[in-house]
Amino acid sequence: MSEFKQKTSVERLRDMYLDCEPKDHPEIDFESHEKAYEEVMTMVEEIQDNSINNGGSTDYYKVPFWATTLQDLIEFKKMSFSQGNILNAIYRCNDETHSEYERELNKIIWFANRELKRIQRGE
Repeated sequence: MSEFKQKTSVERLRDMYLDCEPKDHPEIDFESHEKAYEEVMTMVEEIQDNSINNGGSTDYYKVPFWATTLQDLIEFKKMSFSQGNILNAIYRCNDETHSEYERELNKIIWFANRELKRIQRGE
């Protein structure tokens, strides 16, 4: 089974550079390949600088297009049993039809402690 991998902003920009036609991007001087590459890399650096700690969306928060349930996300992120249960409990926290808020918080704490013990054992 192949793993789904979303492209990063840098990868998309690199692909744009490799696939683009000069007439489509007047901002890039294609007369000199080296100069064009440097201009693209400058754009990449600007994107990276602007995305660091700015509170904006980053690629690692993107959800795969095929993920329709929490279980899909848990499997996609290869979460442990405890991590998956923490995510489920967080999702249910404000759902009064399932259980009380305090009970869900206690589940989160219990599974977090279980996960800490697991990693402390070296698993």
